[in-house]
Amino acid sequence: MMYRDFDRWPDRDLEFIVSVLVPEKQHRGEMIKVLRGDAQILDGMLSDERLFDHLMNDTEQVLNISGRLFFTVLLNKARSDLKRHPFTFEQDNRFGVVVFDAAAVLELLDDRATRAYLATVLSSFVRIESRIAFVRIGNGTFRTMRVNDFDIESLIEFSRIVDDEQRVYLWKRIGEVCLFLIGVFSDYVEAQRQLPGAWYRATSKKELAECGIYYYRAASKEAKNLPGELEHALAQMSENFQLATKPLAYISRRYLGYIEHTVFLQ
Repeated sequence: MMYRDFDRWPDRDLEFIVSVLVPEKQHRGEMIKVLRGDAQILDGMLSDERLFDHLMNDTEQVLNISGRLFFTVLLNKARSDLKRHPFTFEQDNRFGVVVFDAAAVLELLDDRATRAYLATVLSSFVRIESRIAFVRIGNGTFRTMRVNDFDIESLIEFSRIVDDEQRVYLWKRIGEVCLFLIGVFSDYVEAQRQLPGAWYRATSKKELAECGIYYYRAASKEAKNLPGELEHALAQMSENFQLATKPLAYISRRYLGYIEHTVFLQ
């Protein structure tokens, strides 16, 4: 997943927002121009809970918008919910644990660039891509290598042989996979040792978190040539990795439920 301008939205997303929140508007093109020119108005509309209610009441609408818009709406809803509750809920094997850290999670979500980055990360796991890379192993000799953007081990291997300017994106992606697994599919972390062909055989969520923190820190140190908002988001992830898993887990548990496995990893 490469960086995209956090403020650049496709027409279909803006049309959806206007159709839900301003259905009586006859000249929607004018409103779309307003949203493109005023980030503050757009942010306010993205936080309107009518968008969330509309999507949850008709999940087929998800097919008509980008994954990034869908997860932005969910993250904004989580942010609103957490303002009313002083704790988050962690799953520890079979037992639930109440953790009074909502204030710290809210501080992270109040950062606009971080919130936009998390939405983009979640949307990147809707569809998984795999590609074949040619790797030089000698003078004029190459071998093929399959790289899957959900396969931590192949990403690590590939990061060791690519150019420096590409390596930071691979390190970033490794961190994102760890963040996603812990936040959204934490059960996988416990079960994957028994599954054939597991993507990454971490012995625990703690080990997976250590992997994510390590590679986010590596990416953050090499992020000076990346766009400013992405550099900032990587720094936030490297410093607040565990906190960043909390809103993802909250969304997965509270909002996605039975549709989780139809939303991700297509």
